[in-house]
Amino acid sequence: MNRYVKALNFIKGTLSAFHQRTNSEVPKKETEWLNTLQELTEKATPKEPNFNRGIEIQSWDGDCCSIGYTHDYWSCPNCNSPVNEYQNGCSQCLQALDWGEE
Repeated sequence: MNRYVKALNFIKGTLSAFHQRTNSEVPKKETEWLNTLQELTEKATPKEPNFNRGIEIQSWDGDCCSIGYTHDYWSCPNCNSPVNEYQNGCSQCLQALDWGEE
């Protein structure tokens, strides 16, 4: 568990205990902020990219013959945008990437 997750869990626990002790409802704004923190924590927590086995693509070479080829690629586990092993994070959604041990 990384420190973002620990901090988020601490904040959630503290707020929950406060609302239980005071017998009060959780304000809507507080819930929105917690949801935002949850989303940011998930994006900051590195995830393994998805490996996608390419599918055969047919195209024409100008005369009438089709050419088949496959293209394997990696994609973001959050938004499925293509990524490569030189990226520490997705350029589209900013999800942190974990490429494992090198």
